[in-house]
Amino acid sequence: MYYLKDGAKMYVSDFTRAINGGELNAYDLGIQTSFRIEDISANENIKNFYLEYPNSDVDTLFIDYKRLSEKEAFNHPCYCYTPLEQVKYNGITVLPDSNIKQQTVYRFDKQ
Repeated sequence: MYYLKDGAKMYVSDFTRAINGGELNAYDLGIQTSFRIEDISANENIKNFYLEYPNSDVDTLFIDYKRLSEKEAFNHPCYCYTPLEQVKYNGITVLPDSNIKQQTVYRFDKQ
């Protein structure tokens, strides 16, 4: 996974496969995770990320985290400084997978 910054391709360095734990078999489900994406989106205002495949296909992820002030965070439903506002996969809005109750997980099914 990468993003473009000033025209340069920058790789997300912490994009890894999640681990199994409790009732959520995240590794078995193929769930990937990154904490760096939140920082890049909220603090660097970069919203487009790209999944690059060995066959040269590229999928686009639009991931919109918003940076809030302390007052805004206090009044936001998530009560956090960087709420996730929107996720799109190849231009289509994606909602969390309702089958996974333990945490918020977005599924991107490659067509």
